[in-house]
Amino acid sequence: MSDALAPPLQLEDVACPLCGSTRRDRALLTRDHEYASTPRMNFTLQRCADCQLYYLSPRPALSELSRIYPPEYLNFHTGDEAPGPLRRLLRKMSVREISNRLQTSRYRRLLERHDSLGATRILDVGCGDGYVLNLLRRILPAAERVGVEVDAGAAAKASNQHRVVVGDFLSAPIEGTFDLIVSSHVIEHVADPLGFLRRIGGLLAPGGVAIIDTPNIETPLFRLLGRHWGGIHSPRHWALFSARTITALAERAGLAVSDVSYLPIQTFWVWSIHSALYDRAPRLADRLFHPQACVNKPSLYATLLMGFLEAMERATGIFDRRLGQMRVVLRRPAPAVSPTSSGPSHS
Repeated sequence: MSDALAPPLQLEDVACPLCGSTRRDRALLTRDHEYASTPRMNFTLQRCADCQLYYLSPRPALSELSRIYPPEYLNFHTGDEAPGPLRRLLRKMSVREISNRLQTSRYRRLLERHDSLGATRILDVGCGDGYVLNLLRRILPAAERVGVEVDAGAAAKASNQHRVVVGDFLSAPIEGTFDLIVSSHVIEHVADPLGFLRRIGGLLAPGGVAIIDTPNIETPLFRLLGRHWGGIHSPRHWALFSARTITALAERAGLAVSDVSYLPIQTFWVWSIHSALYDRAPRLADRLFHPQACVNKPSLYATLLMGFLEAMERATGIFDRRLGQMRVVLRRPAPAVSPTSSGPSHS
């Protein structure tokens, strides 16, 4: 789906976003196969020789963001309303709606486990069209819900039901602190993941928690599929974390990791199969495993396909629990208690 005739993207070389090292090994070459706005060119996924973080370098310059994130970008349209009664019925029966219920249940259990069901202020960083805020509204209907989103079109959709700040998270004017901060598949996209977590830490209220979802580079599917693994999502995923590297990043940002869990993600399977087919049979790849339509467009085929792929990934979890995405729970460490004398004071 990428355009072989489009002018090349302007790229910039970067050091490791975690430790700052310039010592690295080339892990593999990748290409975009999902959007026609991106030219058909190679991108290099590096592995830091010092901290083992995987990151893209050279990566697109910030001036190229509108080309690699076109208006039809998937995460700007996760909750589009299905036109017509048949499509609305398919939406309700679709794997996405079933997934919505499952995600809501997972969030509820996680919040209960971390004593956060009493949260009164919620912030969603990179809220897109409000998908995660919609899920959290089912659990915490009385909580104030705020989103921050860089894309004005997606933010306009989310603002129909939530308060949304439009702009880059690092500089957006966000008031107060929050009991719960969520960010679903955003940190891998940002130029400065350390600054990203530091700002999250600064916005967390005492006792609050942050829940970060991100691809898991240690999934066995990455080892099996290499450059075709959908979690690479080149050239949009600029850093790909393991449990160890996301923990190291959190600690550098002054946060503590309370929990890491692994979840299936059918979208990466669709992108993986599309990538593997695209070089030899692009029309077949687009017809059977379209990177956007299979995920967001309600149809009987998409429902059956996504259900099958969900079962496939769960089956792989029997042998290795490290599935395609991580859910990381962060807290601000409690302040150190200064030692005091245990004996009585004397004046």
